[in-house]
Amino acid sequence: MQIKSLNKTLLVAMLTVSLAACNNSTANTNNSADSTEVVTEDNKDTNDIIDESIKDADENKAADSDEVEEIKKEDTNKTEAEKKESSEQEKSTSIDVNKEEKKENKVSKSEDTEQETNTIEQNNNQTNNNEDMSYQTEDGRYVSTLIASKQGVRDAEMSIADTYSVEAKDGSLTVKGSMDHMINPGDYENAKKLDNNTYNFKINENTKFQATGGMAEPQTFTIDEFNEYYKGITESGLALIVEVKDGIAQTVSFSS
Repeated sequence: MQIKSLNKTLLVAMLTVSLAACNNSTANTNNSADSTEVVTEDNKDTNDIIDESIKDADENKAADSDEVEEIKKEDTNKTEAEKKESSEQEKSTSIDVNKEEKKENKVSKSEDTEQETNTIEQNNNQTNNNEDMSYQTEDGRYVSTLIASKQGVRDAEMSIADTYSVEAKDGSLTVKGSMDHMINPGDYENAKKLDNNTYNFKINENTKFQATGGMAEPQTFTIDEFNEYYKGITESGLALIVEVKDGIAQTVSFSS
């Protein structure tokens, strides 16, 4: 009877210990679950913080990117504006230069036109004057004496022809006074006496102006030299001889 009571006591004790162990295990399990829930909650908060940080970073990056694009856009607009301004300035400068060149060309053209007009008028006047002139075109020799003081009046006794003005210019030789004309040089008996008047002879680039005397070589002149030489011999009594062939004066000579 005592053994059975002991066994019953032991069994109760073992059950008590087992129950306590079960309670402890349950408590530990609960504690572990609570801990896991805490960790899980902490991880969730951490992930939320990380996600928020990433989101903020992305937003900041996007904002920075927009700002950079805006700066680039402003720089591009500024560059285009500067290019446009520069282009307009160059265009304006080019227009001013073109205007100035056109103005200068217009002035130059006007001057050239005026000069050309004057030249044409001079040529026309010369042509008209030449057309108005009565030329001695008959071939032969025309002779007179250089005595300006007689004013072309022939000597009463000898009836010698004389001149008071001789000038070559503009394709003509003009002699003022009286002259003798011989078809055959030296044929003084058949010479035609020309009255005191103005006589014109056609000259060209082949007309020879000279001074002759004796056996000496002729002294040749340009037209200007010829006119200047005449100024010093107007009362010299030298002979003026004009040889005409085919209507053109071939030689014009002062001869002693």
